Parts: sequence; C-alpha cells; structure tokens
Amino acid sequence: MSAPDSLPTAHVGSWAMAVFEQCHGLSDEELAVRLKKLCGVRQKVSGVLVAYLSEFAGRRLYAPAGFSSLFVYCVKELGLSESSAYKLILAARAASRFPGIIALLAEGRLNLSAIRILAPHLSPDNWEKLLTQAEGMNARQLEVLAVTLSPKPDRRDVIRALPQPPADLPLTQGPPPCPPEVHSAPPLPLRPRLPARASSR
Repeated sequence: MSAPDSLPTAHVGSWAMAVFEQCHGLSDEELAVRLKKLCGVRQKVSGVLVAYLSEFAGRRLYAPAGFSSLFVYCVKELGLSESSAYKLILAARAASRFPGIIALLAEGRLNLSAIRILAPHLSPDNWEKLLTQAEGMNARQLEVLAVTLSPKPDRRDVIRALPQPPADLPLTQGPPPCPPEVHSAPPLPLRPRLPARASSR
C-alpha cells in the first residue's frame, strides 16, 4: 500500500491503521522480505534526493522562494530536521564535486552520516579510494579514519629568553638584613582598688 502525496488530517489515523493491518497479515518470511525491500527503496531515494538537492542548490532556487539559505529552505519548506538538513546539504555539495557519491548512497554502500564525516577530506585524488575504504565502517571507525586524514602538526620546541634583571640591581646579593629589634613597652601599672563604701540605711 502506497501512501498518497498528502493526507487530510482526518484520514491520517485510518491510513496508518491500514498499514499496520497489512503488516499483521503478512507471514514472517513475507514481512522480512518486504522490510528489506523497503530499506533498499529508502537507500535509492536517499541517493536520488541528494542528486535533486544538489541541482536545486546549484540553481539557488531557494532564494526566489524567499529563503535566505538552502538550510532554512530544507527546514522550513521541506520539513526536515536540522540534523537531516545538515547531512543532506553536505552530501549534496560533495556529490556536486564527486557524482559517484550518488551511486554509493543509492546502493547502500555508504550512508549520509559517513558522507558527513568524510566530506571535508575528499579530493579529486582520494575520494574514490577513501569512500571505498569507508564501506562497512561504523561511526567510531569513520571518526578515527577522519583523524588520520588530518594529522596535527608536530609541536616545535620553543626557547624563550629569561627577563634580564635591572641594571642597578647587583647580580649577587648577600642575605637580607635582619629586621630591627622591636622592644615591647612595659606594662602599665594597675590602678589600686578602692575599699568598698559602706551602704547607709
């Protein structure tokens, strides 16, 4: 069952229930086969979507539509999440330089996350070899691969001159002078206590 291009709000629930009922009516084998087929369709759609977006970006058609950038167009007009829009735009830019990326996405050999990680490191000399190497890698392995492609420069030893002492300060000094002896003042004499006066009645 294919979903229509647009569904009235009142029919969204009924269409979803029909899909679930169709799933419930499938055997285990049929369900597994159709699930795999749908994933393949999704991969092909992902590749085609990147190709369309690349052409759309090249023509800058988001500007006449009243949007300041392709990213804003993808989020506001196409209804994509910010994360999905970001990955699609990176893939579209990379595909405009290396069209072979479209086939890799459509065949399911790479996904958008892999393209996002490796896109900054692709060049005309390495893109095919690098993307082939990345097939089957998980996100952690892709991150490690990306790090090896942009090694940090070697740290150089830096020798800094120490500040020179003032000219009028001798280089060698004796021990500091002892502080002057402080004599404490003698204690004040205590006032004599007067005898208590008898109380008169």
